[in-house]
Amino acid sequence: MPLFFEINKINITMIPIIFLSYNDFLYETLIVNSINEEFNSEKIQSWVKKIKDKNQLLNNIILKFNEAKNINLKKHLSKILIIIFLVSFISKNNKWNDTKIDVAVTELIKLDNVTSNDIKNIVEINYPQKFKSIPEQVKESAINIKNAKISLDAKNLIKEHEKLKLAAYAIGDGKITVGWGHAESVLTSPYKLGDKITPQQADILFNKDIKRIENGIKRLFLQWDEQDINVHLTQNMFDAIVSLGYNIGISGLRQSDFIQYLKKQDYMKAAEKIKTTKLSSKFPGLEIRREKEYSLFIKDLEP
Repeated sequence: MPLFFEINKINITMIPIIFLSYNDFLYETLIVNSINEEFNSEKIQSWVKKIKDKNQLLNNIILKFNEAKNINLKKHLSKILIIIFLVSFISKNNKWNDTKIDVAVTELIKLDNVTSNDIKNIVEINYPQKFKSIPEQVKESAINIKNAKISLDAKNLIKEHEKLKLAAYAIGDGKITVGWGHAESVLTSPYKLGDKITPQQADILFNKDIKRIENGIKRLFLQWDEQDINVHLTQNMFDAIVSLGYNIGISGLRQSDFIQYLKKQDYMKAAEKIKTTKLSSKFPGLEIRREKEYSLFIKDLEP
């Protein structure tokens, strides 16, 4: 049976407001809203972020869980507790009372024959994000994403596959392309078909595009940091992602299966997805490019 089973609405008078502080008010509101509305893990996480004292929050919910007599209330508190613990805290806090957590998890498993496998499906991910471990070799060689820059070798890799074209051309995608694969919409591009640029101008456009892709990747990882999702990258991994992003764009990168697996810290599955990302029969050379990006990405994962 799935974890998100149907719950009858509960009268909020069952949850007395016994605290007066703003922090405690947020805590009570978190419980009330999650019970009397459709269960939504994202809403829970947004409320949790507003509560400063996370230790008090966790202890209050455990206390409320242990005191609860109503079975529906107990179910809701169990789910809230597990979501908060798995998604929000485990990477930053190692001081929780494991016995209390185990009791809550055990009680949840008893309810309606919910199994431990159901817990793995929480918030629609295969495994709890914070239980994944980052490979040691990645940790040891990790770069600071805020200061990350593509290497010269990776720039040359991109140029090798983009090929220099000094005359503007179109491939039927609504864009004008020139230089090292610099593409803009036909509506906004300063170039028209056949317009020519110098190699120096091509390099200027190339470096601007590289900077744009680097910044887009940094923004994505900083957003993950704000969500307590900690993904380490080595220089080789960053280079591979910039090369991929240069080809498919930041929007395409964000929507790719590759980035979704990387977000879960599943490095090997993410690497495998590079091979099949946005391949096109129009451009058979992309398979070779993806293989090189894959090899670059896993370079620091291999024993």
